[in-house]
Amino acid sequence: MSFVYFGIDNFKAINDKFGHIEGDDVLKYIGKIMKKIVREVDIPCRYGGDEFCLILPDCANEDAEIICQRLIKAFNEVYPEYTLSIGISEASPHKHVDSQELIKIADGKMYLAKKETGSNICN
Repeated sequence: MSFVYFGIDNFKAINDKFGHIEGDDVLKYIGKIMKKIVREVDIPCRYGGDEFCLILPDCANEDAEIICQRLIKAFNEVYPEYTLSIGISEASPHKHVDSQELIKIADGKMYLAKKETGSNICN
């Protein structure tokens, strides 16, 4: 299973510069994209604020990264001026990780991705 944790970079600046309606539109679009790009067994969710998660059962990190690339591509088709930072963690029968640790690892990787310019995936 892969766990994807991502956020919209500089989201507060979007709200401050363009208003909360623009910010809400960006959040709604992320929701639409997530529902469109995931499989029926996947679980897309908003974690809070401008952060989101994808729970991807039976999905290796490499496949999760492909899903994340599709997410970035679809997002940038409508919002090319905004970027996403994405972290991916993984659990498997050979690599047991509890749910809190999965979140912590993916969150840490998301913050590593934020250190780079543009949309980035840290796997």
